[in-house]
Amino acid sequence: MEVQKTIENALKSVENKELDFISLNSKELIRESIRLSLSLEETLNDIKAYVLETGFKNKKEEILFFKTLKPKISGKIAFYKKLVEIEGYSNNYPKQVKYYKKQIRKAGKRLKNNEIFKYYQTLQSDRDAIYFLRNNSISSNDNFFFEMDNNFTTYYDLRLSDIICNETIIEFCKKRIAFLTKRPIDIRLKWNGDKNSLVELIYALQYSNSITEDNIKKIARAFEYVFQIDLGDIYHAFYKVKCRTKGGTLFLDKLRDTLKNQIEQK
Repeated sequence: MEVQKTIENALKSVENKELDFISLNSKELIRESIRLSLSLEETLNDIKAYVLETGFKNKKEEILFFKTLKPKISGKIAFYKKLVEIEGYSNNYPKQVKYYKKQIRKAGKRLKNNEIFKYYQTLQSDRDAIYFLRNNSISSNDNFFFEMDNNFTTYYDLRLSDIICNETIIEFCKKRIAFLTKRPIDIRLKWNGDKNSLVELIYALQYSNSITEDNIKKIARAFEYVFQIDLGDIYHAFYKVKCRTKGGTLFLDKLRDTLKNQIEQK
């Protein structure tokens, strides 16, 4: 089993099904969230069995798994579980926009209280061996977490899952508010390129002052809304673009060449 590829495929599958989340009613959202969480839990259980049987080649591989790979899927599972709870109460509030704003504040507070949030946000790595190796795991009685097997858990991979969960809740609630306040807009365009290409375009527009908005997250959310795509953490995505070995503007170069060829043909 190629663990990274398995996780990426599983997440891609559920994220494609999330495209219609914003327009679903609460009952439909709850049903879909339960279904998708069960699907990801099944994948995570398969990965757990594989990891416990084969182990890791070295500490670097173990850190990669508990810092990057596992939190992505466990954070998404936690998001779906939390979404079931949020939507279960949403119909009790006559002013739903106000309700979702309250959920944003609550998720923001949980992020602020997460002791590893700053470490995650600033892309630090100096304490990785302490945070993401099982032998150095710190036990916790936090009831939020659904996975506490010390053979498949470090305390801080759970804290990262918590961060991803709450960031996703905030993004969902913001999109839900936008939908509720702008219902006449029904533009559903499909982005056929990969996410890195869209990240290139967003940063190029921002750095060239082509858009009258300085906040890159707001620009990213606008593109996410129009193209019905989840870009995740825009800063991390751009960091990956900058780290490319073959240059950081592959998509923009392709755009230029394609347009130039079309103009010359005319």
